[in-house]
Amino acid sequence: MRRNRPIVSAGSGARHPVAVLRGVSDAVRTRNPLSAAWTAFAEAKPTLAELIVFSALNVALTVLQLVIMPVFKLMFSGTSLVDVDFQAVAVGDGFVFDYTAGALPEGGGGLAYFLAVQITLLIATVINFFLQRNITFKSNTNVWRAAVWYAVAYVVLTFGAAALQTLYKTPIYELLMVTWGMGAAGETVADVVTMLINALISCAVFFPIFKIIFRREAEVQVVETGPADVRPRPRERDRRGLTRSQDQAVGAGRGSASSTTVAGAIPSSAEIVTVTAPGPVRRTTARANPSNV
Repeated sequence: MRRNRPIVSAGSGARHPVAVLRGVSDAVRTRNPLSAAWTAFAEAKPTLAELIVFSALNVALTVLQLVIMPVFKLMFSGTSLVDVDFQAVAVGDGFVFDYTAGALPEGGGGLAYFLAVQITLLIATVINFFLQRNITFKSNTNVWRAAVWYAVAYVVLTFGAAALQTLYKTPIYELLMVTWGMGAAGETVADVVTMLINALISCAVFFPIFKIIFRREAEVQVVETGPADVRPRPRERDRRGLTRSQDQAVGAGRGSASSTTVAGAIPSSAEIVTVTAPGPVRRTTARANPSNV
């Protein structure tokens, strides 16, 4: 009789399939010396390893911004948005978002420049959320809660970066485009410099915030085991030679120690089948007494 094999827990002698797969992945990883060295370094100094990955991803996203921001600037530069002032959130004598009408460097780029900057930052920020959460910090906490806190941090950083940009944006563009006479090339270089400054600010501010938002909680793996099904399968019951009524007798007597005798019209010579649940079937051949028939 075939029986269902119970699941072997991690505490028994056999290795769990998950542990076997992890062992295989570890063996494959150790074949690459660079991967093995990085794994050892990350285990020894996890925070420093996270900072390195965080910085590398920020550099990649900065390059992405350098590619897509000129596209948005080109899209908005030919519109009337360049001549629309966008000055919001007054602070003292200035504004946090200070984009005066007119093309750079005479003006502040207007609403066109503001939209180009903010759309670029928004795209990079959304991509950055998933990369940092899944690659750098390998967080396993609730994604929606993390997204809410990430959005709050993004808004705070946007206001802070915009406030700081009022201090260095105009001088950088005037230096490169007017003082050094670089013209359009100076504007491109000024875009790169301002984005690099924003990236440095992001690294300094976001990394400690991400350490809190993108936590990694300890994982507990539970292997559930259940009792094996002692009731034989239909095919196995057929091999025992029981009829359907006899099989129902087995089911009715399961869980009790009583014996059930399948009765009926017994001929002069018959095989009496005695079923003891849940034990084996006992067959007895006897000649019936005519007076009992």
